[in-house]
Amino acid sequence: MTGGILTSHPSQGAIRLVVGADGLLLVQSLLALEGGLVGPAARPLMGTLTFLAFVATVAAIIGDRTDHDRPWRHRDDA
Repeated sequence: MTGGILTSHPSQGAIRLVVGADGLLLVQSLLALEGGLVGPAARPLMGTLTFLAFVATVAAIIGDRTDHDRPWRHRDDA
């Protein structure tokens, strides 16, 4: 059984969907900023959120290296 993103052991597919969705939202916010769709009062907030989305996307792609030597999914052969 595959685990969803909110389970203790999420599946690789669920993680890829989250990273892809975050990347899509990052691209949409950049297009909104460049296209002038965001008012002048909201530009600093949108810029800050775009930067945070970029950092989160990069961190999700790089991942946590603390469990690099452990297998992704532990199988119980019993």
